[in-house]
Amino acid sequence: GASVEAAAREARYAAFERIADATGVAAVLLGHTARDQAETILYRIVRGTGPAGLAAMATQRDRYVRPLLALDRAEIDAYVARRGLPVWSDPMNADRRFARVRLREEILPALRAENPQIDAALVRLASSAAEWLEVIDQLAAPLVTLPIDCARLARQPAAVRKRVLAGVLGEDLGAVHLEALDDLVTSPTRGTRSVDVPGGRVVRTYDALDRARDLGATSPPDLAGPDANPRPHADPGRPPALPSGLSLRPYQPGDRMRPARLKGRSRKLSDLFTDAKIPRDRRLVASVIVDVATGDILWAEHVGLAAQAPASLAALLAESPGGFH
Repeated sequence: GASVEAAAREARYAAFERIADATGVAAVLLGHTARDQAETILYRIVRGTGPAGLAAMATQRDRYVRPLLALDRAEIDAYVARRGLPVWSDPMNADRRFARVRLREEILPALRAENPQIDAALVRLASSAAEWLEVIDQLAAPLVTLPIDCARLARQPAAVRKRVLAGVLGEDLGAVHLEALDDLVTSPTRGTRSVDVPGGRVVRTYDALDRARDLGATSPPDLAGPDANPRPHADPGRPPALPSGLSLRPYQPGDRMRPARLKGRSRKLSDLFTDAKIPRDRRLVASVIVDVATGDILWAEHVGLAAQAPASLAALLAESPGGFH
């Protein structure tokens, strides 16, 4: 699903990782030059990058080091020519189907006609952006965690907010996605909303922002009552069965119950979930215990017991926190 360029880059770095791990080298040196840096910045500007994208390629990141990043390509070509070093030219570097090649052959020459030092100017821009980014990243670092507390993050300056979002959700997020996520963080608290980003969906439920959960991987419900943490059952084997006449089933839209804490007043479960600020994905997989004869809900996950629930059910729930079948 990636572009040819992206797939080739992934293959190269995968090979670098294998070789570096096998040989135990301290660093992998990459051959990017000032021209590559200038092209990268220009490419990102054309694609609509934010300020962080202007920092372009780092001189060092983890084990990867770019010792030639400040050198002009012409200096390196002259060095190679003087010593008659063998050179292999990648045919992709001349393929005009790729945007980077078009920028190199059409746009940069036009810019050099206006400013012969445009490559150096773009490299200085990257260096300055990296300096600013270092400071902002230090401010953002304590907040880079999931789930994100939107109320807390919203109090930060916009630049810090967006670096937190990029740090948590991926540096490859474009300016448009970061803007949408920032709007989600700073908007008023209400219900559940989401934004689609590369690689998935980000969901805000009240003041918590997190990646969308895989509903198929949701853990079994905790039957010990509202706000209780799951605890392992004493018997690691099959959990105990519910008493005869009771049944455990998934929550269904339209379900109503009479919670004990509301003294038997009937309310929709969906409203009770909203009052309790239960995320939508957890509501969809919530469980209820019903009286088979009447259909009444006697207990609901995240809510607790109904007013008419028999004392035997309350006792059994307290004794069997690991669940039922």
